[in-house]
Amino acid sequence: MCHHTNKAVTRPALKSEALLLAICLAILSVQLFIPPFIGLADNGDFPKITGHLSIGPVYGGQNFIHFVSDYVRTPRYYWESGIISTELPLAWIATRLGGATKDGETFDIRSLGAVHAILLLGALYVLIRTLRPLPTWPRLLIAAAVIFIFTDVHYVSYFNSFYTDTVALLGLLLMTALAVHIAIMGVRTTNAILFCFAALLFIGSKPPHAIWGFLPAAFVGMAGGRRGLPLASILVAASAFTLWLSPKGYTAQPLFTLVFSKLARQSPAPQETLTELGLPTEDSKFIGMHAFMAGAPVLDPKWTSEFTRETSYGAVLKWYFHHPLRALEFLDQTLTIEAPQMRAPNLSNFRREDAPTHGWRAGRFALWSDFRSVLLRMWPHHMLAWYLLVIAASIRIVRTAQARLGWIILGIAVLGIGEFCVAGLADAAETYRHLFIFHACTDLTICFAIAAVVLKFTTVGRTVLPSASAAGAFF
Repeated sequence: MCHHTNKAVTRPALKSEALLLAICLAILSVQLFIPPFIGLADNGDFPKITGHLSIGPVYGGQNFIHFVSDYVRTPRYYWESGIISTELPLAWIATRLGGATKDGETFDIRSLGAVHAILLLGALYVLIRTLRPLPTWPRLLIAAAVIFIFTDVHYVSYFNSFYTDTVALLGLLLMTALAVHIAIMGVRTTNAILFCFAALLFIGSKPPHAIWGFLPAAFVGMAGGRRGLPLASILVAASAFTLWLSPKGYTAQPLFTLVFSKLARQSPAPQETLTELGLPTEDSKFIGMHAFMAGAPVLDPKWTSEFTRETSYGAVLKWYFHHPLRALEFLDQTLTIEAPQMRAPNLSNFRREDAPTHGWRAGRFALWSDFRSVLLRMWPHHMLAWYLLVIAASIRIVRTAQARLGWIILGIAVLGIGEFCVAGLADAAETYRHLFIFHACTDLTICFAIAAVVLKFTTVGRTVLPSASAAGAFF
């Protein structure tokens, strides 16, 4: 591995870097801070974060229908949800910045949007610094592509929200930028610690993401050698800790919905399916129900306790092993029906006062997500070809002197496939929204491919940035 030392940065280079950051900030500001600013409506998950901080909507608010931006701190909104997420400290910082430290004080969600925006700008800055050895136009093209993709409304709308997927996205982007910095510049104390910080943001966002903590742990352990092993151990421990901290009934509702509204309902032999999952015959009356319907038995703690003793996600996994064709069928449904809905169709981007004028969902800065959605509707199975290409390219790069870049790309591909499979096989409600990180991983692989195209046609880049020699592996 060739470790490159940056030469003195010229004034024009610094100006171009500042311009890129300014453009990104301007796009974020137009969407997040300047009326009619956007966000994402609550689907009922916000109190998992806001309850810890005793804040809630000033004027109430209707879930799904309107994005709410104004909150108030009051004891009546306090709720110990049992959910611990790295989104919580970000929200706590935002409430302090927004002046909501005492009961009765109001909080503008744009303060949280600003905290999220700073993390995105941080990831972009790390990338720009890493690209400094390149000539001006390749550096600008690669950074511009990243800005165009990840300032799309599909991603930015999450910034003005309390969804835990927001911190997962930002942790992933920052982690990827720092991994590339490590691959090209070498392991240093600063970038290794920052990489672990970003990985912890991702791992601690919520349990479904924590299960992939071994991927950043493997990278930092491999890249850092003996110095990386303690950091890798911390990340593995953080993954285990996040899973251990999840509330006892955390999986009950999604498991109920999965079993009764998907596995049994779509089965040619529903009762046989329930039996294989360890459930009694009388539970067949719940087939077709989901956990959020009125009268759902999962709302009864006693019934739920019995239900989680009788079956589990382990039993579901065993069922999939015995019925692999059904598993493939569900994954195909996820790809053809859920994946094209990149932007949640049931969640508004606008506040009550803005919605009549500007509609249900924001149309600005949506070129990328609209393109991806159209492509997924027209030819959903192109994803199979794309991921096979990415995996093949990453394996080729792993065999070169720039192996670390190959491992990064392969890790992102594995994460994307894993997130897709978890959403497709373990979810049955709002599956399209749970594909959020899958789409982010896909877009990251596209960014790497764009960089490969640019570097392949940059003769100077091959001599200035040794990793450019691996770019041709994509094509």
